[in-house]
Amino acid sequence: MLKLSFLNIIREFFLIGIFLLFFSCPGLTNEEQISYDTDADGFTDLHEFYENGHLIKLEIDLDKDGIMDIFQYYRNDHLMRVESCYQLDSSKGSGTINWWKYFENDLPVLEKRDQNDDGKVDWLLHYKNGKKFKIEADTNFDGKMDRWEYLRDDAVIRLELDEDGDGKPEIIKKLKSNLPTGPILLKTDPSGAFIWINNKLTGQTPMVIKLPSGSHTINFRMEGYKEMAYVIKLQENQSYTFDYKLRADSKKMKSQKPDDDEQTGIDTNADGMEDVFEYRVNGILTGVEKDADFNKKIDRWEYFFDNKLIGVVIDNNFDGIGDEWWFFKNDQKVRVEKDENFDGIIETIID
Repeated sequence: MLKLSFLNIIREFFLIGIFLLFFSCPGLTNEEQISYDTDADGFTDLHEFYENGHLIKLEIDLDKDGIMDIFQYYRNDHLMRVESCYQLDSSKGSGTINWWKYFENDLPVLEKRDQNDDGKVDWLLHYKNGKKFKIEADTNFDGKMDRWEYLRDDAVIRLELDEDGDGKPEIIKKLKSNLPTGPILLKTDPSGAFIWINNKLTGQTPMVIKLPSGSHTINFRMEGYKEMAYVIKLQENQSYTFDYKLRADSKKMKSQKPDDDEQTGIDTNADGMEDVFEYRVNGILTGVEKDADFNKKIDRWEYFFDNKLIGVVIDNNFDGIGDEWWFFKNDQKVRVEKDENFDGIIETIID
């Protein structure tokens, strides 16, 4: 029994020795590291790591200081992740990993940054189908994202800002995505219909506006008439006139005479010129036009429904076209939209 046990032990050591010898021979290892001095300065600046003949990792000393600062990880010969301690605004490595980029199916899906090297991620870049889609940033490094940028073809088309630190945006800016059209005249017969463009109350007919090029849905609503909806397609730098005839709705039509519609002009600054015009139907206030700056041009429109203010349009550059919109609910202002560049495109939204 002792002899047999001794032979078994010898056999086990022999097998282990053969195993170690086999897997320690050059060219036969499961794991292998190859190092390079790519610029022939006497210092190694690139390491390649292989497993079963497949590249699994690269380490690169980009700034030639003897410390590896870029790390690339592979799986099944596909790049999966890149890590770096390379400072984004410097030619020198920081020594701490502060940038990560992740890939799926050879396409980027996410980037992360620690911009102030405090060990916390404060910047994210999301990809969709390999293209940049959204950026999130913690601009004051308090651990909360407070800036969101939405991108299309690498251009920012929407910007959201959180100014009170509650994690929700208070300011939303839609940036240029389509070029604006020329002036658009919207008319109805009869006039005075409320205009809704893309589900947003815009004013009353007749009205001149500017819109981004592309398709838009326009609804006309007026007491006693059927709601009319149209889809219009606009080309950049083109002017349009749309004139629609409203159809009476016998179920909603109220008995009224033409002289039940009333317009009243008021001279508020006693200069002999009327600068406020009030419009009523059956004695009910529906709209007010104002020359707020007394320059003989209407630059403010107020709209009412059931005697409640529902919207205000302001012309800040006196071109006869509204560029600021206020929305009201229960007589409280709930939303403001601004065309700050006077190009027909909403740049700022405040809720």
